[in-house]
Formats: sequence, C-alpha cells, structure tokens
Amino acid sequence: CAQGEEPYSFAMLLQEHGISPAQVEITGVDIAESSIQQAKQGRYRKYALRQAPNHFIQTHFSQQSNSYSIYPKIRNSVMFIQMNLLSQADSLLTPGYHLIFSHNMLIYFDQPTCNKMIRIFSRLLDNNGLLFVDAVETSEVSTLMKKAQVRDACAFQKGIASHSQQPQNQSTKTPSLRNNPASVSTTTVTHSSPEVKRDSAEQAYQGKRFDEAIRLYDQLVDQHPAWACWAHAGKARVLVDSGDDLEALEEAERALSGCQNTNSLYLPNKDRADAHAIIALVLNKKGIKAGQKEHLEQVQRLNPNHPVLQLIRQDKQE
Repeated sequence: CAQGEEPYSFAMLLQEHGISPAQVEITGVDIAESSIQQAKQGRYRKYALRQAPNHFIQTHFSQQSNSYSIYPKIRNSVMFIQMNLLSQADSLLTPGYHLIFSHNMLIYFDQPTCNKMIRIFSRLLDNNGLLFVDAVETSEVSTLMKKAQVRDACAFQKGIASHSQQPQNQSTKTPSLRNNPASVSTTTVTHSSPEVKRDSAEQAYQGKRFDEAIRLYDQLVDQHPAWACWAHAGKARVLVDSGDDLEALEEAERALSGCQNTNSLYLPNKDRADAHAIIALVLNKKGIKAGQKEHLEQVQRLNPNHPVLQLIRQDKQE
C-alpha cells in the first residue's frame, strides 16, 4: 500500500459517488512496518496532491502548514495491516474480497514466487471478485486466471485461463497435481481446510441446522486457531437465533476480544457489527443499560443499516 495513497483514494472515490466508507471494507497491506505507520497517519505533502483537483482536496483534506491531512472519516475507513502476503495472507486475511489491486509487486518476483502470489490472490477473491494488476504484469496473471474486461481496464477472475483449459477428464488432470506437491498445496482445497468448514458452517446456519453449524464452528476454533474470531462470531449468530442469549453474548465477546489480543484472522466489519449487535441485543433484552450504548455505537459505525439498530429503537419506543 506504499504510504496509503491508493486505499485512501478508493475510499474518497466511493464517498464521491454516494457510498459511505462505512459500507465497504478497504484493507491496505505492506511488508514494511514503516510504510504502514506512515499510511495510518494519512498526511501528505502538497507535491503528492499535485494532480488532484482543488475541490477534491478541499473535500477530503485539511491543510496543516506544509502538509495535508486526510479527514478522520476517510482515514478511519481504511484498515492497514503489516504482513508478508506470501507467508501470512492465508492466516490473516479473510477470503471474499470483491476487488484486489496489486501495484508494482509481481514484477519483483521470480516465476514460481509470482505464481504462488497469484494463487493466493485467487483464494482471497470472492467467486465473482476481480484482480487488477499493472499492465506489465498481466502476462504473468493470464496463465493462471481468467481475463475479464471491465470497461477500459483488464482484470482477472478466479479460474483457469481459457487458452490453458484442458478437457474435463479426471484421469488426465489428477496425476499432474499429484506429481506437483506445490500445486496441491496452493490450488486445491481439502475437506479439512478452514475454507470448506467455513462454507459448510454458513450453509448449515442458513439452513437452520443449528447443531451442525455449531459443531463446524467449534471445529474451526479447535483445528484452525487463526479462524477462531470469525468462528466465535458465527457461533454467536447461531446461538442468538436459537434463543441461547447468554451463550451468544459470551461467543460475541470472545470474537471481539480474541481479535484485539491476538494475530488471528482479521474479522470483517460485517462480523464485527454482528458481534456488537448481538451483545447490545442481549443486554437490551435483559434490561442492562451498562455497555449497551457503546456496542450500539460500534454497530452504527460498522453497519448503519444493521437490523438490530431498528429493532432496539422500536423496543425502546414501546
């Protein structure tokens, strides 16, 4: 993310088009801690804004002597994480990104490392998500992902590039994977993987198979500690829907406290909002005012349209 210019620019553009930054999760990643710390400050010299229109600067920045600082609303909408994407992305980032932008990174890798990074991007993307890279890097990506034309830009989606697809014949495809351990570890998902358990748990929850969902969430906590925060949040949803309010509150608290105290998987805003909402809802049901306001404020910040906000307002009016 360099010094945060691009993540902040995305947040500003969203706001310019009427989309509140609170409705979208933007994550900036860099391997250098110094870059992350500088990005979090959101402060830039005038030269860095030389191509930005004046109205854009006036809308999103406050001037301080020789520098410009991004207003808190934008600055607080971007999450910055210091990590080595090659070794830490799978454990610290939640799959399901709609857009991934990679700027001047792949060109520094040798071919095996480049392929590994592309596969990581593919795993992090939502099924309909898009990967954007620099023009000089498109040839590297096109051998492993499908091209997708988005207006005048070239993007990539999950899947094998059309020119390299083979007939759907398992007898010819399987040996090539078995003979290449690196391919197995980076392109296939086994039934014990956290991604499979996550999807199965969500399907069980949506299908109101609560016992099955809880069992799968517990397995995620026990077998994949990096996913514990997300699993606790999911389990809290199941428990509150099945009427186990106090247990739901405890699981929601575990989800929030676990992510604050460990380097576990980043908990998306949607799940953070749900965890805070569950705590506020249970406290409201029990007539406990202490702490309720703080959790509702977090829900409002993370998801202004969360149904619990309206539910509690109606309850108080009655």
